[in-house]
Amino acid sequence: MLHFRIAAFRGRDPDNPSDRKHPSNGRFCQRMEINGGGTTNALTSVGKDNMVLIRYD
Repeated sequence: MLHFRIAAFRGRDPDNPSDRKHPSNGRFCQRMEINGGGTTNALTSVGKDNMVLIRYD
C-alpha cells in the first residue's frame, strides 16, 4: 500500500521555528514541513518547492 504526504522546504529561525518573521540574528535553517491536510503548501496553483513523500508498506 502507498501513503502520500505533501511537504516543502522552508527557511526558519532555528531558535524559534514557529516565528514566521525574519530572525533578528539573520540565521536561517532549512526545514522540511509536512502538510497534514493533503494539499500543497502554496498560496497559488504554482508548484513552487512542493514535494511528494511516498511511503511503501
